[in-house]
Amino acid sequence: MRSLLLSAVLLFIGTATLWAQQVITGKVTAGGAPLPNVTVSVIGSKISSRTNEAGGFSINAPANAVLEFTHIGYAPKRVPASADMNVQLETTSEGLGDVVVVGYGTTRKADLISSVASISGKELTTFKDPNAANSLQGEVPGVRVLAGSNGPGAQPNIYIRGIYTVQGTSQPLLIVDGVPIQSGFFNSINPADIERMDVLKDASAAAIYGAQAASGVIVITTKKGKAGQSNLNVTLNYQLQTLKRPFTMANSTEWLKFQRLSNPSFTVAETPINQYDTTKSTDWWNSVINSHSPTTNVGINYTGGSEKSQYAMSLSYTDAHANTKVGDWKRITGRFSGDFRINDWLKFGGSLAPRYETWINTPVDFLGLLGTDPITSPFINPNLQHIPASADPGLYDAKWSAYGTPYGGPGNGTPPPNYVFGMNLATLNPNQLYGIQSSSFMEIQPIKGLTFRTTAGANVDNTTSNFFIPRYYLNPNNFSSLTKAGQGFDTKYNWVLSNVLTYKFSVAEKHNITALVGQEAAEQKEYYGSGQKVSADSTNGNNPLFAY
Repeated sequence: MRSLLLSAVLLFIGTATLWAQQVITGKVTAGGAPLPNVTVSVIGSKISSRTNEAGGFSINAPANAVLEFTHIGYAPKRVPASADMNVQLETTSEGLGDVVVVGYGTTRKADLISSVASISGKELTTFKDPNAANSLQGEVPGVRVLAGSNGPGAQPNIYIRGIYTVQGTSQPLLIVDGVPIQSGFFNSINPADIERMDVLKDASAAAIYGAQAASGVIVITTKKGKAGQSNLNVTLNYQLQTLKRPFTMANSTEWLKFQRLSNPSFTVAETPINQYDTTKSTDWWNSVINSHSPTTNVGINYTGGSEKSQYAMSLSYTDAHANTKVGDWKRITGRFSGDFRINDWLKFGGSLAPRYETWINTPVDFLGLLGTDPITSPFINPNLQHIPASADPGLYDAKWSAYGTPYGGPGNGTPPPNYVFGMNLATLNPNQLYGIQSSSFMEIQPIKGLTFRTTAGANVDNTTSNFFIPRYYLNPNNFSSLTKAGQGFDTKYNWVLSNVLTYKFSVAEKHNITALVGQEAAEQKEYYGSGQKVSADSTNGNNPLFAY
């Protein structure tokens, strides 16, 4: 009886705790507009949530809970939980004395009249993403980051306050240490090398850069050494990205039943031409998708210096695997910089940042993959019986022709692609890039408040794409009777030279005035081309060495 009473008490306590939880909903605004990506957390617990694009949120919280609302650039706010909450955040005045980078200079946040948002390098590295652009999502108001395509290493698309274009691109202008980056974009920079990013969002902030800044400007300042401080940092980061199957597809028996709903007499007979097998079920998702794709980042950074010279050096290696069984992106970066002061009125410095990238693209249509029929095997018997005699089976490579052709739907029309074939064919098309960024400056301050600064920089990116197409035959709509091999190249470079004279002075210790006059010259060029060799000789045409 005592045991039964104790069980009843425990059950009552558990039930009371369960019913004490409540779903709290509400909306967060700032200046009357919805504020997305606000972190909503329950004080004293690990329960948290985030607001959506409309500023709405929903969170499970116990009775009498207190919710905290936080977002970069806004003062944190704590509010007791209640039904249908309406919370308004205010911009914070903290950090108004901080210096931000604007067009060809710096200024205090308190003196800004234009829209500039900043994010520190420390905040960037908390995201552990090899592309710093992805770290902007949800952290800078008015900036939207959309993932790119073609797997790891693909450049994300960045939109600042919508989509605008003047010179054929809707992407913002990227400036690193005073030098515009015309190619490589964020892939050319190791996030661990970034000291801060300043996003110039409105026309008044970006106007000084002209038409090239129509979509906004992102100014990156890289890390420099500090006098009297020597720091050595070694980082190792390993991530595992999981891609879950959205739903389970029908097996062969279920697929046949579905086909016969619209056509009771539907049947599929296996022949040497199609080689379908209704007794087996192919799981195309498991055949193509790598459910766990790892990313490894290794880096080493050293900074130091004295009153007369400061320096910084870094090396990094990134290896990111695609969410398909074939495909990856590897990057090696280095950055070496130094600042040197000769006397009280003269200093100079520069930086050099080489990098190497290699990748294999494996684009996959996920909806098409899930819709591929289960009666087709990715691989078939490599006896070439599916090749009609009129096509001369002896011309084709047995290995690359031994892939099944998925069923083409009603009327067995044009069949969808065999994604396993496309994935394996991509291994014969590697890409590599050699790039280097360089910048240098000289700064003269002849009198107090007057500064003359000369900045010169150049960037070069050379991309090489190799391709090899063997002689294969899958079906009358997908075959190659010739062996093809070739190479393409794309070389981009730009240089810039700017001279800026700045004079700053104060009136009555209350009014700060800055006068700036400058000159800039720049050039951007691109060279590209490709060549290929075609062979109809069956003795060497299927040899992969023919590609090189």
